Amino acid sequence: MNTGVGFVIMFWLVAPILYFTNVWNSAYLPISAPISFDNQGGIYQAASILVDGILDQEK
Repeated sequence: MNTGVGFVIMFWLVAPILYFTNVWNSAYLPISAPISFDNQGGIYQAASILVDGILDQEK
């Protein structure tokens, strides 16, 4: 019962309020998506920070 009530409060009440009032400047991002986004709301290009499959810290 606690888990169900907590889910309803957080995901059906609090999350939409935070999203639509643009708390933390995140209203340009979808609430749930299977892809990563950059800080401008575009699709994050993970390949741009990889060199031969290894993370390039400077990029």
